[in-house]
Amino acid sequence: MNQEKNNQIDISGIDPNIPNKDKKLSFWKRIWISIKDFDKYQIFALEGLGKSIKYLLQLMLIFTILITAGFTYQFSIMLQNGIQYFQNEIPDLHFENNLLTIDQQEPIILNELQDISGVVIIDTISDTEEIDKEIETLKTYDNGILILKDKIMIKNAMTNLLGTYQYTDLVQQYSISESFTKQDVLNYLTSINYMNIYAVFFAVTWVYMFILYFTSTFVDSIMLAALGYITSYISRVRFKFKPILNMAIHALTLPILLNMLYIIVNITTGFEIRYFQVMYTTISYIYMVTAILMIKSDIIKQQMELNALKAEQQRIREELKAEEERKRLEQEEQERRKRREEKPNDKPNLNPSGNET
Repeated sequence: MNQEKNNQIDISGIDPNIPNKDKKLSFWKRIWISIKDFDKYQIFALEGLGKSIKYLLQLMLIFTILITAGFTYQFSIMLQNGIQYFQNEIPDLHFENNLLTIDQQEPIILNELQDISGVVIIDTISDTEEIDKEIETLKTYDNGILILKDKIMIKNAMTNLLGTYQYTDLVQQYSISESFTKQDVLNYLTSINYMNIYAVFFAVTWVYMFILYFTSTFVDSIMLAALGYITSYISRVRFKFKPILNMAIHALTLPILLNMLYIIVNITTGFEIRYFQVMYTTISYIYMVTAILMIKSDIIKQQMELNALKAEQQRIREELKAEEERKRLEQEEQERRKRREEKPNDKPNLNPSGNET
């Protein structure tokens, strides 16, 4: 156990001066590093979690604004096409006593309208059994509307929920006239300020999208961090969970941007990519593993350089010590020579008779 622990590489061995080189990373610089520079992920690992969460909030802000703009554009097209179809194709209708009556012999099912994704079913004449079948049909679509004589049912892809709205409640809540015809509806539609509708749709959709995508992306980052933690344990790099979570948030940058482009393309063209979520997860995990392995490589390189520096310092110390010892010995030898040279001069001068002079 101790041997295994000793074989692990501690992230604390990273040069602490590295984050100071990029202490104030701008949002766009973070995006660039997150996508391109795996070797700088150690900057994210050593910074506070608050900076990474702030980065994720900024990224989700841009992401949701752009895709909400795409949804708003799609909604505007659907609304205008729906109004045009209502004007040209829908038979005369009458609304009175909270009941809708349409001049039809059989249910109208619209599921191949241009630029409208989903199904619209209009049925004010069928019995309960037939209506139950139409509700089941509506559930099979991502988006759909079922218009009945006493209520309207709406299926929304964003919430994946089927909402039911009674005409009685709608009349009271929105102050709708208790009696109107098709022409009255058309007159009302031509008088609406659609820019206000689009603005409200954008605002409501953006709030929903921001909460949804930020929450789901943060959960994805936690799951990715868990995978990164396992990877770091296998590769014998000792990380705490917070540094790995920081790196996981930044590792999701490219998948998030690709997801944004995919959603926009899908909204505008209908183009779909099967198993996109698998690609999303795979890319983020590749980024995570690559960053961990590069940090490990950097730490090993720093440790090797540190060991080489220590060995060089030890060699220099030994050389200095040997030089000091050599100088000490030379100084002692000089002193001995000096004493030998001075020793005869210290004897008194004697005359031939042996007496001092």
